[in-house]
Amino acid sequence: MEARRLGHRERLRYFVPDTSILLLIYEGVDVFTEVEELLETRPVCILLTPVLRELERLASSAKPFRRRAAARLALQVVRRRCRVVDYPGELADDAIVEYVRANPEAIAATADMGLRRRLMELGIPTIYYREERHGLEAEV
Repeated sequence: MEARRLGHRERLRYFVPDTSILLLIYEGVDVFTEVEELLETRPVCILLTPVLRELERLASSAKPFRRRAAARLALQVVRRRCRVVDYPGELADDAIVEYVRANPEAIAATADMGLRRRLMELGIPTIYYREERHGLEAEV
């Protein structure tokens, strides 16, 4: 179910990406434009500090090199396009779930099937990566 069909997009003013969706930038997925098209608005990107730390770790030490390069590119993009929100905790997935549960104007964005399943079970709006079409879709 896409956000534009359900009419909930008016209240979704923020999107909260996880590391997996940001790494897709390296693969040519225009995450920010696709989110805007799905929600038919220009939501503010909220980057939680646990996600930022995870990207920084990958950018400095990830193997193989391709993953490290993807993290470096993602860091460059999010530093320009996202608002960093200091959030407690070390686990990015937990931080995203807690933040989106506490902020009904936010939607989570992930390419991680485990996180997506967890968000769906909690009834949390989610933007996810659809590999077959090499693009993003939304469930709200």
